[in-house]
Amino acid sequence: MYAFIIPWIVMVLGSSSPIVVNLTNQQIKTAYLIYHHAVENDISPEKFLKLAVCESGLNQIAVGDKGKAFGLYQWHESSWNLYTKSYNEFLEYTDPIDQIYLSAKVLGDGGWKNWYTCGKKLALK
Repeated sequence: MYAFIIPWIVMVLGSSSPIVVNLTNQQIKTAYLIYHHAVENDISPEKFLKLAVCESGLNQIAVGDKGKAFGLYQWHESSWNLYTKSYNEFLEYTDPIDQIYLSAKVLGDGGWKNWYTCGKKLALK
């Protein structure tokens, strides 16, 4: 099931990337889910992976923005609650799978501005 993921990660991030050099099983599974949800929401899997790397270094429990942002895609809880309510979804803010799911959905609907700095860096639109 994950056979294509490792070569894909290497292709997207480069073989000398610290993430690729120290790739964990959890990161392989995460990359698979990123790829799957990107395709499902008609967004670039490569940019979606790079966004997670930019935001959190693929760290599912990353905390940023002075403690206000959490997870793979560095969601602020207020934004999370706004989007889950608008999509009528019951998702867990701290669950990495839910973060991937909601991030892909929001990006698929054109919400790239939620990731302004990394989105601009990666030319998300």
